[in-house]
Amino acid sequence: MKAIIGILFTLSGFVFVSANAAAQGTHEIYSERPFMCAAVFRILMEGHLKPEEKEEYDRYKTRFDALYESGKRNVLRNGGTDDDVRTITQKYIDTAGKFAVNKKDKIGDLILYCERMYRNM
Repeated sequence: MKAIIGILFTLSGFVFVSANAAAQGTHEIYSERPFMCAAVFRILMEGHLKPEEKEEYDRYKTRFDALYESGKRNVLRNGGTDDDVRTITQKYIDTAGKFAVNKKDKIGDLILYCERMYRNM
């Protein structure tokens, strides 16, 4: 379990300090976990594209959209741009995709983590 938590924190880049915010003298720190789990839900979304899976697709899309917006607010509040948001999101989608391929035995733990963290979405 400790290894999984370590992987999750490594994968999520846990803490990000905006260079712009630091330059302004503020050191607001936030978690990039919303981006990590948004990426997981995006991948799950893409795995449910068949018409008979629309309900699952919609559930994961709702979670992706909510987490994307949460992450976006964090980035913008800390002096980032919309381009930064897209770059960070893509980074996590790429990383989560690689994780799913390279750590097939652990991806279920990551999905469960995100499901638990954001169960009310």
